[in-house]
Amino acid sequence: MGFILFYRFTVLDIQNQIDKHDTFEFRQLINVIPNMAELKCSELGVNDDCIDILKLQGYIRLGVADFEDKKIILQNLQTLEAWELYDDEPRRYDSVLRISSPVSLFYPLEEKHYYGVLIIEWYK
Repeated sequence: MGFILFYRFTVLDIQNQIDKHDTFEFRQLINVIPNMAELKCSELGVNDDCIDILKLQGYIRLGVADFEDKKIILQNLQTLEAWELYDDEPRRYDSVLRISSPVSLFYPLEEKHYYGVLIIEWYK
């Protein structure tokens, strides 16, 4: 009987640790995505803290992202233009975690910066 209880508590603890780790990784995406070389502004090898819209459009066209059970949206708050970087919303899920962060969007053809927001949803 004691072994069964020990086993059950151990399994629950392991599942709890897995959930904490997955949540931590999800929250890290809000820092990782704006700093991806595929999206980040750069000129002559010098990086800037913004997302290059031309790079973003190319990244979306390539469709190379793989963020399981997540939806990632980037929205220009001034023009209300929005881009869906990734959408893997499952048919069934129990809950949704959502985080967002302000970002700077750079339009190189206009040489202008706009305010934007990065939104990440995780379907559990």
